[in-house]
Amino acid sequence: GPISVIAPNKRIVSTWVNIPNDEKKFALNKLKPFKTIIYPVHKNIVNNLILGPNNTLGIRIPDHPSCKSLSKECKVPITTTSVNRSGELPKKNVGEILDSFHRSIDLIIEDGELNGSSSSIYLYQSKTMKKIR
Repeated sequence: GPISVIAPNKRIVSTWVNIPNDEKKFALNKLKPFKTIIYPVHKNIVNNLILGPNNTLGIRIPDHPSCKSLSKECKVPITTTSVNRSGELPKKNVGEILDSFHRSIDLIIEDGELNGSSSSIYLYQSKTMKKIR
């Protein structure tokens, strides 16, 4: 199914989204930390396998400094997900992550305990923002 991505800032996101210029300010206004917004995007922004219906993509701008700088350096969308197995609560530290995922992770960059809640999800559709979660 659809997988969301992180972006470093709204300026970059504005180049990915397939929205008329006069709607962009409204469309990007809610894109704040802990909010993922599903937008229609231009072709070839990401692989079709991670797109939702009608060429849509969930996009989030992270609040975390390491994620922000990694996203800025990569200059392309980075896929992201919460660190949990389906139906479980997100893991908050390296020990919990390794206990849950064992050897299925190639690399972990430790940057302290994770905190905060999972993001709210919105769907942008022609000048409206619909809350999904």
